[in-house]
Amino acid sequence: MVKHLPFLLLGIFLSLELSGQDIHYTQFMNTPLHVNPGLTGVFSGNTRIGATYRSQWRQVPVNYRTFSAYADHKYTCGRENDGFWSSGIALNYDRAGDANLTWANLGLYGSYTQPLSERTLVTIGATLGLGQRRFDTDNLRSDSQFDEGVGIYDPGLSIGENFSRQSLIFLDMGLGANLRWQARQRHKTRTQRSTDKRSHLDIGVGVHHLNRPDMS
Repeated sequence: MVKHLPFLLLGIFLSLELSGQDIHYTQFMNTPLHVNPGLTGVFSGNTRIGATYRSQWRQVPVNYRTFSAYADHKYTCGRENDGFWSSGIALNYDRAGDANLTWANLGLYGSYTQPLSERTLVTIGATLGLGQRRFDTDNLRSDSQFDEGVGIYDPGLSIGENFSRQSLIFLDMGLGANLRWQARQRHKTRTQRSTDKRSHLDIGVGVHHLNRPDMS
C-alpha cells in the first residue's frame, strides 16, 4: 500500500477542479506584493521599487505578455525592536490571444510588522484594489463567417455571438501573513557580526480574491 501512496496522492491532485488562474512568473520573488500581501515592507531598507516583464511564446502570432510593477515603503519609529507599518502600491497587466483578453489590477497594500526576536519578524498585510477584465471581438473568427453559397470565408459576416458585455470592473481584496527568519553570518570586517540580509527564510500564506469578485 505504501508504494502506491505517491500515485494515490497524484490522482487526488489531478482530480481537483480549478476555477481560474492568476498571472504568474517563474521568478515570483521579483513580485513579492503579488505573491503575498504579508510581504509588504519585508525587506532591507526603507523604500523598495521593482518591475517584471514576461513575454511567452514569441513565435506564435499573438504571444502572451505580462507586466507587473510595485513600490512599498516602511514607516519606522527609529528603535530597532519596535514594530512598524508599511504601505505599497502594485500594478499588474496581462494580455493574450487574438481577442486581446486583458486582465489589469491596481492595488493598495498595507501591513504591520512586529519583531519577535533579533532575527525573526512576523507581518500581517492586506490589499484593496480595482481590477478590469476585457476582450475585443474584432479579431475573432467563427464558422458563421464562412459563406456556404460561394464556399469562401467572409470577414464581413457576423461571428454569430452576442456578448452582453466585453469589459467589467471589479473590487478585489486580499489578506496575507508572513514569518521571516533572517540568517546571521559573519561579515568580512573583524569587529562586527551582523545579519546577512540576503539569507532568509519566509513562511507565509496569502488569501487572494477574498470577496470572490465576478471576473467573467
